[in-house]
Amino acid sequence: MRIFVAMPLPEGTVEEMKPWLGRQRRSWPDLRWVRDQQLHLTVRFLGDITDAALDELLRLLGATPFEESPFVIDDTGSFGQRVPGGLPSVYWISGSFGSQVGRMAELLSRVPDDRGRVDRRSFRPHITIARQGTSGSRATLDPPGPWSGVLSRTVVYNSTLTREGPVYEAVRTYGPGAQKGGLA
Repeated sequence: MRIFVAMPLPEGTVEEMKPWLGRQRRSWPDLRWVRDQQLHLTVRFLGDITDAALDELLRLLGATPFEESPFVIDDTGSFGQRVPGGLPSVYWISGSFGSQVGRMAELLSRVPDDRGRVDRRSFRPHITIARQGTSGSRATLDPPGPWSGVLSRTVVYNSTLTREGPVYEAVRTYGPGAQKGGLA
């Protein structure tokens, strides 16, 4: 399974983002844009991890008290340059997030990703909005928002890559409405 941990954005925030996203999509049509219903704050991407690593991840999250996390989204950037000075592979928006997000990222840094890495100090929680696609140039996105709200759930997703884009399946959900043991 190709696993990542995320906090879904509130529907109201996604609605507020749509005009800005529409302008960016029109300005940079060659990027591969994330569908609105798939926007989420990525806390940790683990990739194709073993069943044992997934079990450890679920155990850690299940033993961690959940708190809602306020946020403000007001920054944009990119990462994933394959060569120095090359084009980025991912464009993101980010901002400030409540302490819950930082504590969760620190906790999840202990779980090895698909390359065996456990310490990801440089990781920044972010919302992936686009991938490089066929554009031969670096996109310069307009400043986002600011948009604010409260993140109220954490979800462990399995991501399956398809020609039409990734398909996300919730493995386990934590937060309000989750059943005992975190499963929703």
